[in-house]
Amino acid sequence: GFSSTTTDRSVAVKYGTGPAGTIFEMPMGLVNRGAELVWISQYPHEAEILFPPLTGLELSDAVVDVNTLVLTTTLSVNLTALTLEQVVSKRRKMIMDMGDGMTMEIKEELKEKPEDAETATTLLRKGLEAGPYSFSPKWYNDDENFSRAVSMSLGLKK
Repeated sequence: GFSSTTTDRSVAVKYGTGPAGTIFEMPMGLVNRGAELVWISQYPHEAEILFPPLTGLELSDAVVDVNTLVLTTTLSVNLTALTLEQVVSKRRKMIMDMGDGMTMEIKEELKEKPEDAETATTLLRKGLEAGPYSFSPKWYNDDENFSRAVSMSLGLKK
């Protein structure tokens, strides 16, 4: 599997050669680049580079050097990509957005009675926090759990 990256070719050759060795050459640009880890690494001589999650690698060339496949790629660091936590939390965010929508609906329905609107939205918020918002982000990725959170949210609005 993919191990790590370095700016030092000799380190890459050391780890990337063998019976089925592969080395990726990934030229970095001003935007499409990783973070240098030398200053915090246990092995600073390896000149390791860390790329953000969901970095794209586009193959531009492939050559065989003795027993090692050398793949030249173009990096595509998506600066607008969601973090892994955000990706895992997409369904939870849907429930939270639904809660925001219900809050706006209540305020609109009770715009002639601002005190009642405030009371109703406070009760809704507390109910959402104690119920549908209270689970870990991964919990919502189960279809039954997600359906339960939707039902709980709609029940609180009534």
